[in-house]
Amino acid sequence: MTDYEALVDNIQSILCADGEPKLPALSALATEYVAAVEEVNDRLKKCDAMLHKGHRAEALQMCDIEPRMTDVVGILDFAAREQWADYLRQFGLPSPPEVLFDVAGELNEAYMAEEPVLKLMRLHRLYALGRVPLCHRIDVVRKIAATDSGNPIWDEDLRTFEKARHNQLGNEATLAIKGSDLDAIAALERELRDATWLVPPPKSIVERVTQAHTKLRAQQARLELANVEGELTAAYSSLDPDRARGVRTRWNKLVAIAALPPDDPLQELAAPTLEWLAAEDQKVREQAEYDQNVAALQQALDEGLPQLELERLWHAAIQRSRVLPAVVESRLAERLRYLAERDARRSKLRIVGLVAAIVLIGGLTATAIYQQSRSRELAHYAANLKQLLDDGKLVEAGKYLGDMAQAAPDAADSPEIKKLRGDLEHAEDRDAGRRALRQQSFDAAQKDGVDHPQRETFETVDKELNKALEASATDTERSQVVRLQREVRGKRDAMQAAVNAEFTESLDPFVERVKLVQPDDVNAMNALLQEGNALRRNPHAAPVILKQIDPWLRTLENKRDEFIKGQADAVALRRVHEAVGNPEAFRASLQGYVTASPGTRRSHDFERVSQQKEFDAWKGVDAWDALIRRWSAVNFSQLEPKQADELQKEAAKLLAKYKEHPASVDLTRIVAYLAAIARRVDGNGARIATQLYDALNNSTVANMMMVQTIDGKRYYNRDKPEKIEGVWNVNYFKDATLTKKGLERIAVNKVINPLHDGVLDWTAPQSAFSESAIRKLNTLNDENWDDTFLELIGDLSDAKSMEPILKFQLLSLLIDVARQGSLPLESAFARNAELIRATPIDSSVNWLNPDDKAAATLRKTIEKRLAEMKKAQDAAAAAARTVADLKKPLAVPVHKWLAWLHRDREGLWTCVPAPRDRIAWAGNSGDLWVIDVPLAEERARFVKLGALKDGVFKLSEPPPNGLIEGRPVYLQVGK
Repeated sequence: MTDYEALVDNIQSILCADGEPKLPALSALATEYVAAVEEVNDRLKKCDAMLHKGHRAEALQMCDIEPRMTDVVGILDFAAREQWADYLRQFGLPSPPEVLFDVAGELNEAYMAEEPVLKLMRLHRLYALGRVPLCHRIDVVRKIAATDSGNPIWDEDLRTFEKARHNQLGNEATLAIKGSDLDAIAALERELRDATWLVPPPKSIVERVTQAHTKLRAQQARLELANVEGELTAAYSSLDPDRARGVRTRWNKLVAIAALPPDDPLQELAAPTLEWLAAEDQKVREQAEYDQNVAALQQALDEGLPQLELERLWHAAIQRSRVLPAVVESRLAERLRYLAERDARRSKLRIVGLVAAIVLIGGLTATAIYQQSRSRELAHYAANLKQLLDDGKLVEAGKYLGDMAQAAPDAADSPEIKKLRGDLEHAEDRDAGRRALRQQSFDAAQKDGVDHPQRETFETVDKELNKALEASATDTERSQVVRLQREVRGKRDAMQAAVNAEFTESLDPFVERVKLVQPDDVNAMNALLQEGNALRRNPHAAPVILKQIDPWLRTLENKRDEFIKGQADAVALRRVHEAVGNPEAFRASLQGYVTASPGTRRSHDFERVSQQKEFDAWKGVDAWDALIRRWSAVNFSQLEPKQADELQKEAAKLLAKYKEHPASVDLTRIVAYLAAIARRVDGNGARIATQLYDALNNSTVANMMMVQTIDGKRYYNRDKPEKIEGVWNVNYFKDATLTKKGLERIAVNKVINPLHDGVLDWTAPQSAFSESAIRKLNTLNDENWDDTFLELIGDLSDAKSMEPILKFQLLSLLIDVARQGSLPLESAFARNAELIRATPIDSSVNWLNPDDKAAATLRKTIEKRLAEMKKAQDAAAAAARTVADLKKPLAVPVHKWLAWLHRDREGLWTCVPAPRDRIAWAGNSGDLWVIDVPLAEERARFVKLGALKDGVFKLSEPPPNGLIEGRPVYLQVGK
């Protein structure tokens, strides 16, 4: 930092000096500044490269190395920089280079972008140190990934975190569901349904949490609905519709959550209130519509709309027998009268002869207007009175008639009003009868349901309450009935609780006697069953309470049945013991037990064990063990192809019949080994190795001379070159036909052929290899197949001066034949074979011509492939290990059927041998196994069950998989 500052200070001192500087000093200072700028630009380029690779943090870390790039750029970009460039040009010196300000700007933007990431990173580290729950740490990583979106590492970390969180979610869901923790389950569902998961949670967990959340919310809502129903009824009783509407909103939300069916008791209790409230809402809507129509009519009067529009609005306002307010009705009449008079004035220009008629009509009109006004007044009274009658407001209607008789006696005596008065009297008579019937039902329900409640009369009380509710005509009457219904329900619940408590008191001593009854005391069990069934028939206890005795009745029945079946079980189990070791008899004994004791857990297990798939597994053990014993005496390394083919076919037959046997997996490798030996002879009985002779005797391989020069070129001929005056005259073949030839004069010091005893060796490497390989192939047999081919491949790989293209072709042929006839070599050279298949060679390439360009290009590719191939000595080591394993005795154990798997009454597992084998196996030891035969299409497998030690069975803890009662237990012999 100090050097950059001193450099700029020196420049500014020169620019401010009065005299001219010396040219050498100025040139040195300019050179120093250029070097500084280039050094800074070089660092800026490296930072820029890191930025463009997405490594922002690394770029900023590089930038912060002292001296910090942002500080240095600020120093070098001094105010007089342009003046300095002009000053240098005056002395014939070049202008300094520009600082990469665009890169510096990108770094500044990177700093700004990195700042929020750094804050989140600090929080991320703090959470990690504090072992904050993973769900919160994931939120921070998501924010970091969103902020630092150009860095792919955060998505990888987030996927790792999310997968770990999936495992936690399953455990947390299980605990929350088990504890019915609604808040925890709701939080889990929110987390699971978050749309920001990169790795979506398992669908099974999402569905399980969603279902549990829905179920718990429904249960909670059902509990809250009971309280809300009380609030609804209270609002109904006080005839407070505003309060009832607020409660109804909560009711509807809870009903949707709880999925409450229409016939639920809570729905029935809330129905009267909801119906009343719906009627109140309808009244409010009708009043609002009426007020709107009246307001529209008033506005039309204010705006002076024409007569037709006024009449339309008037009809809309008086629908449902409504009556206009007196003020509006008066204004409407005045407006219509005015419109009529205006129309009359417009007709005054008619002929004079009509004046008398007009006067007469005017008189008649006045009379008509009076009649029309009186008619409207009568209609007004009649409509109001009819509306009161229709609404059932009989008291208000009587009062209205009395007021009318005083205010408008003419209207009260009109036929229309008299008819309505008669309707009122009839309605009052009917209402008096209704009230009497309602009161009768109400009093009966009060007496039998509250004052003197009896269980036998509650059904009648419900009917009386329904009658009273149906006969109620006013909100007050209905609210009284609803209150009485709640009282009756309280009395009924109290009586039911007493009966339930009495039943529970009788149940407790009964349960204690059931627990103490002896499993062989049938008389005591029968007495208890008779007592328990009598308790179960209690006609008054709640069904849910009565069901508490059911498990104890079943316990008694099971104990009694077990005792009765015990003797039959003993006989059937004895037959199972005696059939151990005989697949047919053992299967028949299992099936006999299922028939004798159906429906038990043991019979269910026996039924599964006796299925055909399990039976085939038992038969397969014997067949495979026989094969293993025969193969244990075979030396697989000395087999001839015919013998190997026979053994392979024998194993194939066994695999086709008993493929479920687990030993088939262990023997697959040996079968593959045998198949390779069988392939050493083709369908015509000829050895496949004979095809190598053709390649080794090819004209371009055998009997060939080669001159190799220091520049890597190879010249091939049948004859040795001739040396004349310090130069070798080389006649060489130019193509594979060996008909085209060329002549090359090569200086003696350019030839790099090997020296043998001081004499140059002109033998071509492929010819030397051909001669050696043919000798070794002549001694090839089935016992030395692997060793011979390993030597041949090693010799060919070591031929460093051989033409790479030819070496690759010969190596491909050798490896192919070697792998066909040997499983160890097939595995050892698998990688080489893969590389060979991935490297196609154009056979038309002329590798004999040292100047062929296509050959030169292919040669580079081949050399690279040869370098990638596994070395022969490495492959030899791997193959030798496989061969050594195969020369050992067959390491597949055989199994002796010793016992069967048994589960006692306490659920503990043991092995039960046949009675005849208890003494024979008393001193034996070894591992115990069962065959696990899955129901699905999966391979049967041996499962270690425990061990037999000195005739004592020791089963594993914890118990292994494959434990099904009745399965044969095998003692493993040999390793």
